[in-house]
Amino acid sequence: MRSRWVAASSTICSAFLLAGCGSSHPHAVAVTVTPRSSLEDQPVAIRVGGLRPKQGVYVTISSRDAKGVAFTARASFGADARGTLDLATAKPLAGSSYAGVWPMGLLTSMTAPNAPAHTLYWWGARPMRFRLSVASGGRTIAATTFSRRFANVRIAVRRLDVAHDGFDGQLYVPAGAHRRAAVLAFGGSEGGDDGTWLGGRFAAAGIPTLFVGYFHAPGLPDHLVNIPLEYFRRALQWLDRQPSVDPSRVSVYGVSYGTQAALLLGVHYPRLVHGVVALVPSDAVTCGILGAYRKGGCLGSAWTLDGKPLAHTSQYDEAHPTDVPDSVIPVEQIHAPVLLACGGRDQVWSSCGYADAIVQRRRAHGERTALYAYPTAGHFLGTLPWVYEPGWLGNDFYVPGDERGREALLPHVLAFLKRG
Repeated sequence: MRSRWVAASSTICSAFLLAGCGSSHPHAVAVTVTPRSSLEDQPVAIRVGGLRPKQGVYVTISSRDAKGVAFTARASFGADARGTLDLATAKPLAGSSYAGVWPMGLLTSMTAPNAPAHTLYWWGARPMRFRLSVASGGRTIAATTFSRRFANVRIAVRRLDVAHDGFDGQLYVPAGAHRRAAVLAFGGSEGGDDGTWLGGRFAAAGIPTLFVGYFHAPGLPDHLVNIPLEYFRRALQWLDRQPSVDPSRVSVYGVSYGTQAALLLGVHYPRLVHGVVALVPSDAVTCGILGAYRKGGCLGSAWTLDGKPLAHTSQYDEAHPTDVPDSVIPVEQIHAPVLLACGGRDQVWSSCGYADAIVQRRRAHGERTALYAYPTAGHFLGTLPWVYEPGWLGNDFYVPGDERGREALLPHVLAFLKRG
């Protein structure tokens, strides 16, 4: 855990680390977590009552995941003048990896101190148990337990491959789904088709999800170069035929490099695409590349249509490229609603600059666009499935800006996709 110990505020009992501080209480101390049972992407309220005014306490949360790995987080807080501690209003004073008021900060900052770095919490099929304890004067004065689980619905997963289905991916369908709004989703320059977390997250919310890989996966090119848009069209047509899917309410969902494909699909296949989600987007077709974290120059266009490479720019962070102006994606031709999200501290490209340009062009043509901008978030804002995930903060570049952005963004995305 990345933690920084600081001195407790002078308004808190000056000896709250010593035995005896807060050892006597006129009323019973009680800690509550509401709701007691929740999904892992659902916020909970944590409150401690019965403390002395301004009393200092340590709050610890702990749990073992489905693999038996122990996760924990701990921070000190001070009660208010009425002897109440509410994590919705209280700032941590010491021992925490987050700063400022954040109701879910303690739970989200859990790490596995005895496991390898960047270990993530593994959810099992059953609800997982969490313990919350409050200590003062070197002893525990209150404790409670609550449970969280990955999903409260059964999810069927179907594997697809290029040889048999014409594309590589996995379909995630909530049990009993019939003619629902659905989504074709894909990632960015990392390649592959590992959409387990995203597909599971959306399906748990009632949205059939087809996550496809479009390069660096079996039967596909190894690099993000000259990827045919017809590949995605084939996946959309297949998704339309599924009994769980309403073909009039299918959206596409792209992240980072994948936003170019998502926007292009909205332009070229209006009968198949009824909504576009583009997280940390680009507004232009950029160079084809080897893939994330692999060195290489401009390898031509990232995308093709009708066998021809699309015009592309080698100018990154430029919403209005001057080398190849035709590389700008004609987003004003997308007549379906579009949802964009960007981070003001994006370390890959200026996603907010790109998003603003998209909004301006679409607004000039009377097209509907929702933009959610998060000034302190970076490119990892686009890793939407990782909301309230123990262990995930240690994998992020900007803590907690990305997580706070994902926390705020997820309900908007789910509502958009459900409408279709």
